[in-house]
Amino acid sequence: MREGVYQVALPGGDSGWIGSSGVIELSPRAQTEEVSSRYFVSSVLTFVNSKYIQNGMSIDGASVNGVVYVSAEVNGIQIPRTMEEQAKAGTEIIPEPDAVTGKIMIDQILPGDIIFLSNPKDPNDKSIYEMAVCTDTGTLFMISPARTTVRLRNFSSGDAICERIITIRRIFSSKVT
Repeated sequence: MREGVYQVALPGGDSGWIGSSGVIELSPRAQTEEVSSRYFVSSVLTFVNSKYIQNGMSIDGASVNGVVYVSAEVNGIQIPRTMEEQAKAGTEIIPEPDAVTGKIMIDQILPGDIIFLSNPKDPNDKSIYEMAVCTDTGTLFMISPARTTVRLRNFSSGDAICERIITIRRIFSSKVT
């Protein structure tokens, strides 16, 4: 390693060089320490507009559960691999409804929270159909409606997506900033 540069092994036995910006250096078999949810969100955002592939975990093809798994792991949180198991991870968040409208106040859904949603075509089915990651107030990382890419989607308190929320999970502790 030179100052600010790492030599890395590439597929096929080649080697290359990368800058140290954004790189976490660990000794072999070391555990990563939990960081704040903003680093998790930053990791998730690197996958925006990737092709959707069921259970995918790379820039070449990703699913929301695959992105959550990879992004959590590199930021110090061990999480299950499947969407169903991820829906049980962390702490459940139950947002308070607005006293006047009765609708969910989305400012209680924090960046890094994972939202599990029912099927938009069957409002009576309350099983988990898909998931999303809150990347900012009113913004979700999720599968596109055509199910071809993973992308960002804006939403608000009165949005139909709020009616589809089954559970919201917070996987990062509030103690880490």
